[in-house]
Amino acid sequence: MKNKKIVGVFINTAVQDPHLNCLTAFCHGIRTTTDHLVFLSNSPHYMQCDVAVMFGSWKDRGNPHHVLKNNIREKHNGDFLVFETPLLGRTITEDHKYYRVGKNHYMNTLGEFNNKKSEKQRWGIIRTDLNIEVKEWRKDGNHILFLMQLPGDASTLEIDILQWLQDNIIECQKHSKRLIKVRMHPLISGYDLSKFENFIKEQKNVELVKGNTTKIEEDLKDCWATVSFTSGGSVDSVLAGVPVITPSNLNFTYPISSHSLKDIEKPKMEDRQQLLQNLAFTQWTVTEMAHGLPWKHLMEDND
Repeated sequence: MKNKKIVGVFINTAVQDPHLNCLTAFCHGIRTTTDHLVFLSNSPHYMQCDVAVMFGSWKDRGNPHHVLKNNIREKHNGDFLVFETPLLGRTITEDHKYYRVGKNHYMNTLGEFNNKKSEKQRWGIIRTDLNIEVKEWRKDGNHILFLMQLPGDASTLEIDILQWLQDNIIECQKHSKRLIKVRMHPLISGYDLSKFENFIKEQKNVELVKGNTTKIEEDLKDCWATVSFTSGGSVDSVLAGVPVITPSNLNFTYPISSHSLKDIEKPKMEDRQQLLQNLAFTQWTVTEMAHGLPWKHLMEDND
């Protein structure tokens, strides 16, 4: 095998058992299908390797798994693979059927997924497997849905997401008279939202909806458009036939979406087929990992 590599799989970047299973299955897949040298590390520190494998985004926090991920990011000089929650068939759980796997990042444009102009077969399999419905683009809608993300989350980069929401709600009101709903992140309960909640109370025709008690499918009913920075809910939106406004090319729906709130009353509603085919190659089952398929797709099919 050309370019024989040392691959380090850092087990302590994961906390939940299903995530540990992903990393061990991935390690097994490389060991049994390639001649690369693979080690499964339970060290709290980075160990030198050619390719590092870790679970989840890295945040500026003192939790041991975040300390390790930041240590990897600071000291590792080669490619790395990172696991994250899926984009298709999203649910609020720690145990997913599919997991996103990206090369050098997990966000659109920053990560590599080897999925440009992907064929349709895998999307068809995942669509059937997860019973995903793709609705026709909506004909009408009463409200505009803003998607809140967790403050400080790595997917928001250095954006103050609550301030971003406030600024864009004000901007949206200049271009539309429709009711604005702000969907709170399902895991937001531990954050201080008092300032943001006071802002919402001062606005006319703006209301908060709780993401931990209402499924996003309910909030997308009778929805005119969704406004999102990089929320995975953007994918839920286009599947539900609701167009997305996003300013960020890190958002996976960016290629088929409008990018300015000036377009809120006439948002893009382009063909979604190629986007969905591409998204199908961002995520993999644990069984596929154990057979080395995401490794081959990301690390060898482009060699």
